[in-house]
Amino acid sequence: MFDFDSFLLIFVRNRQNIAGMDKKELGNSIRERRKFLKITQEDLADISGISERALRSIEKGEENPGLDSLLKICEVLGLSIDINVMK
Repeated sequence: MFDFDSFLLIFVRNRQNIAGMDKKELGNSIRERRKFLKITQEDLADISGISERALRSIEKGEENPGLDSLLKICEVLGLSIDINVMK
């Protein structure tokens, strides 16, 4: 299977900053934003359509979310995603 991780650089943008992120940084950003909005892991997982276990793994930087899951999570948290294809 083609490994998109080596070709895609995902940028998560909130109103203040833009940063290229690895999965640990992405997880930290999701967790910090979720806590800032006072949303529980249970509620975010439920609204995003993923398991709490998967969300915990994403927030810890142990797992990369699928694009559909990432889009749903970011929509709930008020974040946007920019994807740049690297050559």
